[in-house]
Amino acid sequence: MRWIFLILIPVIAFSTAHHIEVESYDGEVLRLSVFPMYRPDWIRVVLITQKGVIFPSKVEGNEYEFKVSGSDYAIVSVQGFSEEYGPLNKAKPLVLDLKSLSYEPDVYVLSDIKEDGVYGYVTFTKGDGWKVERVEIDGRELKWFDWKGKGIAFFREDLEDGMHELKIFYSLPYGLKRTVTKKLFSLKGVLTLYRGRTYPYKVEYVEPYTYVVKRGETLWEIANRFGVRLADLILINDIKNPDRLVAGTFLRIGRVHFEKSPAVVVINLFTARMGLYYDGKLVKVYPVALGRSDSTPPGEYSIIRKVINPPLYWYGEYIPPGIPLNGLGTRYLQLSNPQYAIHGTSKPWEIGKRISHGCVRMFNHDVEELDAFVPIGTKVIVIKRPGDFPEDLEGVLR
Repeated sequence: MRWIFLILIPVIAFSTAHHIEVESYDGEVLRLSVFPMYRPDWIRVVLITQKGVIFPSKVEGNEYEFKVSGSDYAIVSVQGFSEEYGPLNKAKPLVLDLKSLSYEPDVYVLSDIKEDGVYGYVTFTKGDGWKVERVEIDGRELKWFDWKGKGIAFFREDLEDGMHELKIFYSLPYGLKRTVTKKLFSLKGVLTLYRGRTYPYKVEYVEPYTYVVKRGETLWEIANRFGVRLADLILINDIKNPDRLVAGTFLRIGRVHFEKSPAVVVINLFTARMGLYYDGKLVKVYPVALGRSDSTPPGEYSIIRKVINPPLYWYGEYIPPGIPLNGLGTRYLQLSNPQYAIHGTSKPWEIGKRISHGCVRMFNHDVEELDAFVPIGTKVIVIKRPGDFPEDLEGVLR
């Protein structure tokens, strides 16, 4: 037995003395379990990152919790001591790739309208070392394949109008699992991400190009001062709450120009109807209320901002959502000309009339459906001509 003991001493002392397991990581908090290969008198665990040495914020038994927000990697440093073997400090794995674990997959949903029906596609990315286990919509597994580093899932069956749920199950390095869940919205067989993701756009920067917010200033005032739209500043600077602008905030000043969008909204001033197109095909027609005396001008616009339960600002007065005096209904879709928008109404009996100051009003259930289906950047075409909407968008553009 003595010879076995003599062999174990150098094995423990000079090989891996501590086994590390990653329990979870949410992009901010990293949880590790440390298992010593010996009976320790004490153990100290710290992480070394590009931000310096990080000590555990919480320790429970073998589990250690670290706040590592913004770190791309972490070197695990373990110092242990045993009366029997002395100091022991080797651990495996030694370096953790946090950047891979915190990667946020990009998910895009596209529908292709054919003569024999609608084909749906889901494309998704994955981090380094990630593997896709399966893809589901409403619990039904989809077929998928790898293409140039991206995953593509496809389906043929029509989904009922309304909300659906997409789940992508990944296995990550260090034995972790990750499920990415996205809300989807289906309309007449066409499937999109719920409320969409902003369409690609280019930024035209304008003088003074950058600006630092002063005390008491509002985003609306800054936009007017430099001849840009409120929504331009919101998009370019990724502002989450435009009503709470903090002094000292650094802003980039510019205008947004969207690229081509699969969804197109067409408003006919002559018939007081709205046609929703996708992939060049007519999906649905809605009744609308329009501006009186041609106050809604024909032309091409983009949806540049969307608000759920919008408040109304009327000559400096704040009118909260949900009351009849507000009048904007449950959704507000700002157009690229800031004078105009598509929104709901607290007076449904006015739909079909020419009664607004230029905005396009819809029944609340209709504008909620439109808001769910189209993303920011959707093109809006306002025309004035007799007749029904053609089945193909080309008929509108002629």
